Amino acid sequence: MPVKIKDPESFPFPRNVVEQSWELAASDLYHPPLSDPVFVCDPTHSITDHIQFSDWQIYINVATALHFDHLDENGLREYFRSCLHHELKHWLLAV
Repeated sequence: MPVKIKDPESFPFPRNVVEQSWELAASDLYHPPLSDPVFVCDPTHSITDHIQFSDWQIYINVATALHFDHLDENGLREYFRSCLHHELKHWLLAV
């Protein structure tokens, strides 16, 4: 599943890491008919992830992961997967 990356030229992580995170998180839980998430890297924004309740669009701000230099690609994949689980659960609880 393709994901949306806001400002892909400056995105600091491999695209396949966030795509695989989304695929894993979506398969872990019942995947609702949600749009693919939008990944952004905005270090000026302290919120790491949120879901827009008006259209259930998921946004993941990967900027906090820039500080996790001890994580390899697998560790990053699992971190983003956890963030996505959190946001998917908002949808599951609301419907």
